[in-house]
Amino acid sequence: MSSLEQLREVLGVPPGAVCGSDFGAVEGSLGVGLPPDVKGMCYLYGDTLISDFIFVLGPKFIAEQSLWVSELVREGHPVIAKAVLPDAGGMLH
Repeated sequence: MSSLEQLREVLGVPPGAVCGSDFGAVEGSLGVGLPPDVKGMCYLYGDTLISDFIFVLGPKFIAEQSLWVSELVREGHPVIAKAVLPDAGGMLH
């Protein structure tokens, strides 16, 4: 059983799951191919707030939010110390 299947057993499938959304445009705007497990998690739980604590970005907002956070980092955000995609060498937000 995959870790995504185990997570689905614990959390269930949210009513707004975005299964089937396209990540092609997201990968193009970020300039990277995303691993299948990241896309699987984002398809199932993307754009969802879990337990008022964890917000998982899905294909609808991940590129937009990554651009916003990468700007914060470039401006010297005190908490986010590493570059964020689409900046070269950046991490996925």
